[in-house]
Amino acid sequence: SIWPVIILSVFAALHVLWAWFRTGRMVDNALKATKITIRDEPLLYRTVQTLAIRNGMPMPAIEVSEDSDINAYAIGMRPDRAIVGATRGALNKLDAIELEAVMAHEMAHIKNGDTRVKLLIVGLVTFMQLLAMILLSMVVGISQNNNTSRNGSGNRNQNDQGGAAAVAVLAIILFALGLVFLIVGYVVGPLVQSAVSRQREYLADASGVEMTRFAPGFVSLFRKFDEEERGAGATGALSIFYTYRRPRRGLRYLFTASHPPNWKRIERMEAMAEAM
Repeated sequence: SIWPVIILSVFAALHVLWAWFRTGRMVDNALKATKITIRDEPLLYRTVQTLAIRNGMPMPAIEVSEDSDINAYAIGMRPDRAIVGATRGALNKLDAIELEAVMAHEMAHIKNGDTRVKLLIVGLVTFMQLLAMILLSMVVGISQNNNTSRNGSGNRNQNDQGGAAAVAVLAIILFALGLVFLIVGYVVGPLVQSAVSRQREYLADASGVEMTRFAPGFVSLFRKFDEEERGAGATGALSIFYTYRRPRRGLRYLFTASHPPNWKRIERMEAMAEAM
C-alpha cells in the first residue's frame, strides 16, 4: 500500500513546519542566555536602542550569554519578536564602537530577514532528509515482505507473478525517489544552505555599516576576532546564529562553512571604509 508513504510524508512535513515555528524558542532555550534591561547592561541596551530608533526597527529583546568569547547573535522569525544578544566576552573586551558594530551586524540580520531565511532552508533540508529515510525504509520493508512471500509459497500462478512484478516496479520507483531526496538532503541541500549563509553574512556586514555609518568600527571588530586565541568562537549547530564562527581547515570546510573567512570580511570592510 502507498498509504504509509503518504501518511509518513505528511507527518514529516508537519513535524518540520512545527519545528520551524518553534525553532526561535528552542534556540533561545539552548543558548541559556539571560534577558537584560537598561539597569543590568546600560551600554548594551542603549546601543541596541539607538540602532533600532535610527533605523526605524522595533526594539528587540536583549540577552547576555555567559560566554567568555567575543560574539553576538540574533534569532527571531519577525522583527517585532526578535531577540539579539551578546556574550560576556563581547561586553568585557569590546569598546563602545566595536560593540555597536557587532550589534549592528545582528540587527541587520533581523532587518534583512536572514534568520527567517536560514530557518526556512534548514526546515526544507530536514524535510528532504526525513523523506529520503521514509522512502528507503519503505523499499527495505517491501523487499523483506517480498522475500518472505516468495519463501512461503513454492508455486506461483500468473496473478501472483504479476503482483510481484508490480511490487518490484513500485520498489524501484520508491528507491529512485529516495535516492534523489537523499542526495538533495545530505549533499546539495547543505551546500546550498552554507552558500546562502555566507552571502547573508556579507550582506549583514554591509547593512551594519549602513546602520552605523562607520566602517572602521567593523574592521577593528573583525581584527579583534583574529587577535583572540586562535579557534575561539561559536561551534556546532547554533553557530549559524552568531556573528563569528570558529574557522576550520580542509576541503570540506570550503564548501560547508556557514561564515566567510575573517580576512575576506576585513578586506570588504576596509574597502567600504575607503569609499566612505
